[in-house]
Amino acid sequence: MKKRIVAMMIILLIFLPTSKVRADVVFGNDFYFRNRDDIEPLNRLFVVNGTNGFVSAKEAPGSSDEVSQFRNGSMIMIGSVHLYSGSYWGMTPMGHAYGMPGWVSMDELLMLYDHVDFVEEYQENLYVYSGSFEGAIEDEGYYVWRWPGSDMEKRWFVSDYMDAGDFDAIYAYMDDEGREWVYCRIMGGEAYGGLSLRNAATGWICLSDAANESIPMFKPAPEPIAWQKDGNHNWYETTQQAPAEQNGNSGNIEAEEESPNTSSLKIIAILVASLVVCTVILIKFIWKPEKKR
Repeated sequence: MKKRIVAMMIILLIFLPTSKVRADVVFGNDFYFRNRDDIEPLNRLFVVNGTNGFVSAKEAPGSSDEVSQFRNGSMIMIGSVHLYSGSYWGMTPMGHAYGMPGWVSMDELLMLYDHVDFVEEYQENLYVYSGSFEGAIEDEGYYVWRWPGSDMEKRWFVSDYMDAGDFDAIYAYMDDEGREWVYCRIMGGEAYGGLSLRNAATGWICLSDAANESIPMFKPAPEPIAWQKDGNHNWYETTQQAPAEQNGNSGNIEAEEESPNTSSLKIIAILVASLVVCTVILIKFIWKPEKKR
């Protein structure tokens, strides 16, 4: 009986070192959870502009442990920023395009123009929308733009089972051609069990021609610029060097060498295999069945 207890304790001790690895892999970045009180949300899109043609995402700001790499021109979302040794670092989110969460130096990124910047630029031209969505949204669907006249990718939504009450107007804008744009929250229809049956979204809809994909892109995005912590971004007077190989796609570098994510997975696989072997040995030589009297 004592041997069985000892065997169980040894197996438990073997599991404990791997539990932290498992937690980091599943739940995200350990540095984030240890320092979350000093981390600020950002949620902005950037383009990579590393001095070596790529940037390395680290396990923690200033760390030498690499999580993944992004080539110049890749677009990445920075969800949070943290001040470390006088410099800001941004955290990439977890996902299939980004791999594991990691930290990159904000000095090696350029910020992309977005809806927030459009609102700041045209704040005096925005007004409260008092009209109705009834009849403005055609039966086949509508396009949602990042901002009026944007040259960025548009999203197409199908109008089936949606009515005017599913659109919550926040403010509106009239362009030089008399087209009316409304920035709204698309509620996504009825809810079931607290979850929306269709994906909700927030963006600009041209109510004058909601289903027209060919509206001229009269407000293209200016060149990316360096991020400023104080939010004072001058898009039209500051000249920035455009990043090389800007392709508008996010993703890791497809290097010939083994990627850090692959190496981490192999290490975990080896640890798990070692655990299984040790467990079998312990069961065979320690956990022996008691002899019948």
